[in-house]
Amino acid sequence: MNLSEIKIKLEGGSIFLHPTDTLPGIGCLSHHKDSVLKISNIKKVTKNRQGFIGLVGSFEQAYSEFSTLHDRSVKLLEKFWPGPLTFVHESKNQSTTALRFPLIKSIGLEWFRELLAWAPSPLISTSVNVSGKEHAKNWQEATDFCKSEDIQNIIIPNMTYPLNEQDNKKRHPSTIIKGTVDGRLILLRAGDPEFLNKIMAFDSNIEVTP
Repeated sequence: MNLSEIKIKLEGGSIFLHPTDTLPGIGCLSHHKDSVLKISNIKKVTKNRQGFIGLVGSFEQAYSEFSTLHDRSVKLLEKFWPGPLTFVHESKNQSTTALRFPLIKSIGLEWFRELLAWAPSPLISTSVNVSGKEHAKNWQEATDFCKSEDIQNIIIPNMTYPLNEQDNKKRHPSTIIKGTVDGRLILLRAGDPEFLNKIMAFDSNIEVTP
């Protein structure tokens, strides 16, 4: 299935497996509410979109989704995006928007970078698993999950992910940091320890939740 066919199916409401720079994910276009609900049912979560994020392909896409960002948040994002950082923006009314701008540079994944740039809004994404269970760590585990759960009408691109040279590397979920309108940065999930060390060296005043 080529990129044009994937776009047509997504526009028609399909869900799909996709790569990132960390773990494989399952997602859809955000304006297809039935598709979002289908993913919630696959995850077996009772609250719609619980634990879901949006994937973007540019800073412009991300900033159009956020209300006013504090300068401290902007500096963090411009330093570590694209990359394995999920940023949760908390607005004045305490509503939150969680976005990630993944670093897609591996040979063979160019189609996904193009897809992110094409999408009219952030692509809904979440880990490939039942909520509370172990997540799929590679493409084979992700496709096996779809078969075991008998998921119908899902797009599964024909690819090897992660690439062979990465197969033996322990893969971590993204680091999650929340930014508030008054400039606080709060670590919600550590992710890759090496990547987190770089973040903490850049801004040592990031708060760590208990």
